[in-house]
Amino acid sequence: MAKVSRHIGVHRSTIWRWCQRPEAANRVKLLRTRSSRPHSHPKQLTEAVVRRVLELRWELKRCAEVIWRVLQREGVYISLASVGRILARHKQVSSLYGRKGKVYHRRTPRPRVEAPAASLKWIPSISKTGRQNKPTMSILSSI
Repeated sequence: MAKVSRHIGVHRSTIWRWCQRPEAANRVKLLRTRSSRPHSHPKQLTEAVVRRVLELRWELKRCAEVIWRVLQREGVYISLASVGRILARHKQVSSLYGRKGKVYHRRTPRPRVEAPAASLKWIPSISKTGRQNKPTMSILSSI
């Protein structure tokens, strides 16, 4: 068994478990791959809760947060995300979490400031003569 496990690349105990399966005990030549799909959903929402969420959406025509609060007042305690998922699954909202990604705004071009002559420069001068003795910046031309 150690040689087989090294050859396949799994632990010896895994090979031992495979050999203990009922289909392996019947001397089936090939070990079938088991399905990895979930076989049960123990915390799945009941059909009554889903139906109530959709009824409230139809009656109130409001968002998931409002429906969630109404359900809490009725004694049905599910998460806000569950309400949002139910609405999205049944196409009651445009998208589950709204717009995704960064929203870019088109920038307006700033006016260009040109010096009147090539020999002049713009030099910032900071003084404390502004409101409440805060430093203000004034532009002086020189040279």
